[in-house]
This record gives sequence, structure tokens and C-alpha cells, in this order.
Amino acid sequence: MKAWIEYCLDDQIPIPEPEEEKLDEYSGKFLVRITPTLHRKLAQGAKKNGVSMNHYTSELLSERCSIIENYEKLYSQLVTAITHCKPALGE
Repeated sequence: MKAWIEYCLDDQIPIPEPEEEKLDEYSGKFLVRITPTLHRKLAQGAKKNGVSMNHYTSELLSERCSIIENYEKLYSQLVTAITHCKPALGE
């Protein structure tokens, strides 16, 4: 994070303000329908790791969300870097 902030400051790239989240809008529960095959894989993974299926699934979703967030940040940084370094078409 520190390196990213320094990069943005050096290249005068705007750093977005943190968004205030309203966690009270979310109960922490939702129902999702999955295939029997995925259900079996999740149950087996939970058993193998010695945790509940709920905990196992929550951890998998959390990891996947982090990967997506990091990808989106890197993509945004790449687009910003390219647009700051490359002249517009036709110039």
C-alpha cells in the first residue's frame, strides 16, 4: 500500500478517499443455490481443513474477493500509467 501511495504521489495520480461503509445494512447472511458437485467439494474441503462448511466457504469467498479487488486496483493503475505515458492517438 505504501509503495502504491508513493507511486501515486510521485506521478500526481489522484488517491481516492476511503469510503465509509455502513455495515449495519448487512446481516451477514444470504442464501445461495449451488450445484450438488460444488456442494460436495465444499463439504470435503471443510472436512479436510477441520472447519465448518460455513467457515470454509466464507474464507474462500473472502480470498476470491481480495483477489478481484487487487486485480481491479492493478488494472486501474496500469490504465492510469499508460494514459499518462502514452500520447493520444494521432499525435
